[in-house]
Amino acid sequence: MTVGQRRQNVRDRTVDIQSGIVEDRDRALQISLGAVAAQKRRLGRAEEARQGRAQDLATATSVRDDVGRLLRTAERSTVARRAERYAAGGKSHEALVARRRARLLAPVVGIDLTLVDLDAYWQAASTAPCAIPWWLLAGIGKAESGHGTAQGSSVDASGDTTVRIQGIALDGRPGVAAIGDTDGGFLDGDATWDRAVGPMQFIPGTWRAWSADGNGDGTANLNNLYDAAAAAANYLCFGRSELTSESSARGALFAYNLSVPYGSLVLAEGHRYRANLGLPDLPTALGTEAAEADGG
Repeated sequence: MTVGQRRQNVRDRTVDIQSGIVEDRDRALQISLGAVAAQKRRLGRAEEARQGRAQDLATATSVRDDVGRLLRTAERSTVARRAERYAAGGKSHEALVARRRARLLAPVVGIDLTLVDLDAYWQAASTAPCAIPWWLLAGIGKAESGHGTAQGSSVDASGDTTVRIQGIALDGRPGVAAIGDTDGGFLDGDATWDRAVGPMQFIPGTWRAWSADGNGDGTANLNNLYDAAAAAANYLCFGRSELTSESSARGALFAYNLSVPYGSLVLAEGHRYRANLGLPDLPTALGTEAAEADGG
């Protein structure tokens, strides 16, 4: 082998070795590039997933906000409708109360009694301890205070007078009894002399003895027509089983007011009410008539 051939062999071997090194490096590079590409693909998929989740979150947030707005709007609408219904209900109730009050305070046709006045006397007669005609109590109410209308007063739907009706001082002047103060002015506002008070004109001492709760509100109030009428019935019935005859009625009225003309006035007014209304003298009689009518 010549020197030239040996040199060529060395060059060829060097080329082969160098080629192998280059090829190995190329394979390593391709593997690295493949890994980088795979990583990029994974990162891309991860970014797509992140963006998808972000979009889902944004959508969910938007939906939540929309639902919240709808709920708030519905709540405001519900509250408004509830308020409207409450206001309408309140107005309806107020209107109903006003109609009932007007009916109670309207005069009974043909006479100077309101339905409240009539009911007060009727209830007092129905619970009295003796048989007493309702119209007898009505006659007293008319004579004493015009059924609670004296001194500019009126009787409201619950039977209360709007003014505390007071009589003159019972100071012994001509034609007037002398009754010194018995209540320190608590009921009649006069700490020197007693005065008659309320729609049935009770003096304080008599009221303390015969006071009654005629309307069942738990209080005996002499400025309430129901209570005062019930107390008058109690007083008139004391020691008597009935006041249905004129003689028994006159005797009771004389005890109520020591005046014969007073008794005549009360009976005349009472008979007028009885004639105009045509009701039974005693409330229990009405119940009996109704029962008989049902049985028939």
